[in-house]
Amino acid sequence: TNEQTSDTRCISLSTSNDTHYVLSGATSDDGILQTSQFLSCKSAPEKKLLLELGCNEITRSQFYLKFVFPNMSKYTLETQRIAMQKLFRELPTLIAMDVDFKLLVSESKIIPSAASQTLKAPCELFDPTVSQLRSLMDEDSFPTRELCTHENLLGLRALGLQISLTWEVVLQCAKSIEKDATTSATPTPNIHDDYDANNTMAELAKIRGRELLSFLDQNIPKFFPELLPKVKPQSKSIFARVSSVVFNDSEKKKLQEEEQAMRIHTLLSTKWIPVCTTPPHPFLPWKDSYKNTTVAMPSETIGVDKMWLGSYTHRIVDGNVHSKELQKMF
Repeated sequence: TNEQTSDTRCISLSTSNDTHYVLSGATSDDGILQTSQFLSCKSAPEKKLLLELGCNEITRSQFYLKFVFPNMSKYTLETQRIAMQKLFRELPTLIAMDVDFKLLVSESKIIPSAASQTLKAPCELFDPTVSQLRSLMDEDSFPTRELCTHENLLGLRALGLQISLTWEVVLQCAKSIEKDATTSATPTPNIHDDYDANNTMAELAKIRGRELLSFLDQNIPKFFPELLPKVKPQSKSIFARVSSVVFNDSEKKKLQEEEQAMRIHTLLSTKWIPVCTTPPHPFLPWKDSYKNTTVAMPSETIGVDKMWLGSYTHRIVDGNVHSKELQKMF
């Protein structure tokens, strides 16, 4: 079978040194994805004869893993779209027949991204229907629009498409903001529908930084529980106190605290906080170089309420931080 035209040709099995395959459950539209190693058979007797002549039968999950996925980068965008739509239609059956298939697919770089068409794994991409993610993540963090139909998104979610913000996603978002703000200040195509096409990447990064700041400000208990006031525990029974001593895993707790400290350190050392590029007051001490950068590290910033104390040594946050707990971090 010719993978470009789906045409067939005859070969001699006795003189061919290649391994040839018969695809289990082959359909007429599989030809565009098959290589010349695949032989066409239109009936059960033909299939039986080919197997007796030395051809190997290959399951559909093996077909995707060994032949389709490794060749995704060689396909045209249209062929990539066709391949993924076929996969999504067959996914429930393939998962039922091969329990490991789901994990292998979720980590395979087979989905074109929205902006650069770079192939990424489903578990690396985000759900474009979640408005919060749309406002925080850059366009290349989502699947290509051609695959964002309702049916396709159901398949992508089954393969690990991310639908919520975790610590890892927050840090990824912060690093993406830093990258966009420092990579280029030239005009770029519209990234979100409500943004003006004349905005620069740096300006868009600042808007995303403001969104991330607002999100963290509203979710202190989830992301920074250690910053909240300690609640005095109620009197426990003797049994409860003994249980807490016996079953409390101090090593696990220490590891969790170290991981949290590392996350916060990474967040504080990443340039994602939106900052003023012009002075909020005409007589405020100001550096002319401030106009060149739209975001800064949290450790380099101060709030507007402290601008008269450090506007020449620190950047002023261009956004509102309502929680006192988050303010302590900056």
